[in-house]
Amino acid sequence: MSAEPETDASEHEVRDAVISVVSRLPARELHAALRYVQFLEEESDPVLRAIRNAPIDDEEETEEERRLVEEGMEDVRAGRVRPWAEVREQLDLD
Repeated sequence: MSAEPETDASEHEVRDAVISVVSRLPARELHAALRYVQFLEEESDPVLRAIRNAPIDDEEETEEERRLVEEGMEDVRAGRVRPWAEVREQLDLD
């Protein structure tokens, strides 16, 4: 295995090197490689990082919030809900 690419290598050269290494992996290692690359992608996402590092909401739930949650649960029990995919389609979000 070769050492890390030089720090002055261009982004394009590094991407090519990553692709080259992945293309030589045995099939049994591809899932692990994919999971690791996805992990790196998630770690570089500032929104996901902010959500992951956000403090736990320690404010007490208000009476209004409890009431609204119960109303939502009643809607679920009564079947007054629609799948998110259906809503997205109706709103032309896909």
